[in-house]
Amino acid sequence: MTEAAYLREEKKGGRLLAPRSIFKATAINHLLYSMRDYAETRDWFMDIFGMDCVYDDGRQSSVAFGYPRREIYIRKRDTPPVPCIDHWAFSIADFNAEHVRQALVKWGIDRDGDSAWHARDDNGFLTQVCAEAGVFPGAATRDGSAGGTIPSGNKASRPAKTGWKATGINHVSYGVPDYGRTRDFYIDLFGMRVAFEDGIKCALSFGANPEDSIYIVRRADGPVIDHIAVSIADFDLKETEKTIQRLGLDYTADGDSAWTLTDPNGRIVQVCAETGVYPGAARDFFHQTRTKK
Repeated sequence: MTEAAYLREEKKGGRLLAPRSIFKATAINHLLYSMRDYAETRDWFMDIFGMDCVYDDGRQSSVAFGYPRREIYIRKRDTPPVPCIDHWAFSIADFNAEHVRQALVKWGIDRDGDSAWHARDDNGFLTQVCAEAGVFPGAATRDGSAGGTIPSGNKASRPAKTGWKATGINHVSYGVPDYGRTRDFYIDLFGMRVAFEDGIKCALSFGANPEDSIYIVRRADGPVIDHIAVSIADFDLKETEKTIQRLGLDYTADGDSAWTLTDPNGRIVQVCAETGVYPGAARDFFHQTRTKK
C-alpha cells in the first residue's frame, strides 16, 4: 500500500501507521484510580495482593508490584465520577523522551515529568508512554518531586493477609464503541500482540514473566474501564478460594484461573493465575470444571 493510500485508509480505521509499531510495550506502568477514601483502598491492595506502598503524600499513594514495576496510583477524589480509573500508562523499552515527543506530536501531547509523555487514544482516553522507572504521582508538575513522600516500616511493606504476591496486571477490561479501531491503535503504538479475538472483543498482550494484557470489548457507552485483574505467584484455584473464604471476602467464579472480588469501592478486581485467563472464560463451558459458588 502506498503512503497516500494508507492515509486514506487511516481516516476510516484506527491505524496510526503502516503495519509496524512505534514503541514496544513491556508492562502497564500504572493505572490512576480515584475514589473518596484513598487510604482504605491503599490498605486493601496491600493486604490482599501484597503490594508495597512506594509513595504517599496524604491525598494520594502508589502501590507497586512485579518486575518491571507496575503501580496503581490511588488518589482521593470528591467530585464525580467516583470511583473511576482516570488514565493508564505503558512502560516501553529503551525510553527516549525526545523520540517519544516526536512520535506523538501529531496527536497532541504534553510532558509528564522527565520520564513520560501523554496523548489521547482514538476514544479520547488519556494514555501515557513511560520509562520503566522514574515515574511517580504528580510527576507532571514541573516542580514535582517524590522527596519526603516515601513511606517506611509496615506502612511501606507488610505481609499480605492472603499470603498472595502480585506479579503483574493480568488484564484491564476496556469498553469502547469500536473495538477494532482501538485494537489497531494499541497494536500500532505499542507493538501489542493479539492473544485472543472473536469478532466482538480481543486481548492484546505484551511484556513477559508474566505478560500484561488489555481486553478491548465492544461497549456503546465507552470508553470505560470495566475492571482490572491482578496476577499472583503460584496461583492454585482451590487454595485461593479457601483463602478468600477464610477472610470472608465476597467473590464469584471466573473460569479455571481466576476469582472475582469486590474492592472497598464496589469495583471488580480479579485475582488470577499468570496464564490461562482470557475474555469470556467465566462463561466458557469447557473451562467450568468445578462446582460454582
